[in-house]
Parts: sequence; structure tokens; C-alpha cells
Amino acid sequence: VRAVLWWMFWSALELLTAGTIAIVMPSFDNVVALAAALISSQANYTWPAGFDLYVFDEPRAGHRRRWWRVCDIFLIIFGAFLLVGGLVSNIADMAGKLDDRTGNNSSIARLFILDDLRK
Repeated sequence: VRAVLWWMFWSALELLTAGTIAIVMPSFDNVVALAAALISSQANYTWPAGFDLYVFDEPRAGHRRRWWRVCDIFLIIFGAFLLVGGLVSNIADMAGKLDDRTGNNSSIARLFILDDLRK
């Protein structure tokens, strides 16, 4: 009986969480895009390059050290660019979809240049 109650609790919690996300987010592709911008760009580019720069920079010597340092810094900057670009485009896209649903023309997306590029 206790296991059934826990199962019901976790099922209800999962349904409430999914329902809240579905209400807050206009579509599921925004959730995936936000996760990619927030998690993937950092986990695939910024953190490994920062770790490599912090841990393995000292043992390297000469031109090889300079080359790896340049590559690591480039990957950190590239990861930050993906993070900021993904967030800006997602916020503009969500604001545009919200305006389409409500019929409101005063969009948050107008703060971004991306609103003019859609036309």
C-alpha cells in the first residue's frame, strides 16, 4: 500500500511539473532549445576548455603550450557566444510566439533585432 501511495505521489508530481512547463512554455522546442543553450554549450565547450586550461597548461612547453592555450580560450569564447546567442534567440522566439497567441503587438522581441529579421 505504501509503495502505491509513493507511486501516485510521484506520478502526480510528474504530471503537475509537465503541465506547468506546458503552460509556461509556448512549445516544447523552446524547452529543448533553452536546455541546449544553457547546458550543452557550457558542458561541451566552456567547461572542458576551462578544465584543460586550468589543469594541463603547466606541463606543456613552448609552441605547443601557446597553441593549446589559444584553442582553449577560443573554445571558452565560442561556448559563451553560443550561450548568449541561444538565450537571446530563445527569448525573442518565445516572446514572438506569446504575442502571436495573445494578439499583442508590443513584443519583448522588439527589443531584439531578430524581430525585424523575421519579416
